[in-house]
Amino acid sequence: MAHMLARLVYRMLKYGEQYVDKGMNYYEEKYRDHEIRSIQKKAKELGLDVTLNPAAA
Repeated sequence: MAHMLARLVYRMLKYGEQYVDKGMNYYEEKYRDHEIRSIQKKAKELGLDVTLNPAAA
């Protein structure tokens, strides 16, 4: 979190960019994608093949 804030402040100071809040959904989706990639990588290391199927709501 601190690294992300440092990058935001750096861009604002160096390039004069304005801060734009991307919203909680953006960060939740980004975290979800990261978790999926992590699980796929771990499965591959274990010699498994992962097929993604969306769960029924």
